[in-house]
Amino acid sequence: MHIEMMNSRRQVKLFGLRRKLAGRPVEELLRRGLPPAQAQEMSLLDPHVMDYHAEGRVEEFFADVQDVDFDRIRCPLLLTQASPEKGGLLQDAEIPPVLAAHPEFQFQRFETGHDLEIEKGLKSPFWQAALGFLDGLYFR
Repeated sequence: MHIEMMNSRRQVKLFGLRRKLAGRPVEELLRRGLPPAQAQEMSLLDPHVMDYHAEGRVEEFFADVQDVDFDRIRCPLLLTQASPEKGGLLQDAEIPPVLAAHPEFQFQRFETGHDLEIEKGLKSPFWQAALGFLDGLYFR
């Protein structure tokens, strides 16, 4: 499901554009209209990171990644999902079967994009949830 979506014509074009902007000087990216934080991030990004995505070859990017075998996980787990509407990879339909088979797992959905806003540090909803999860494990 993820590969199909990432290989869609729209996504390939978007990643192609990002690849063209990646690694450019911040000043140039600002002139092109990128907000300062995004310009800084894009200037530090290696354009080749997006080769698979920009060329519609996402299946090759994931070639070494096997499906997660949740039955083999023997420790507490916090399953997180970014909003699919904002670029999250896990789709809503994928969550219920996992939680039904593993009621001991905790689940948290975030109304953020794929990156879960981790760049916000401790102010990120993801980090707050992760730290709360860990706190619950060690201070029960």
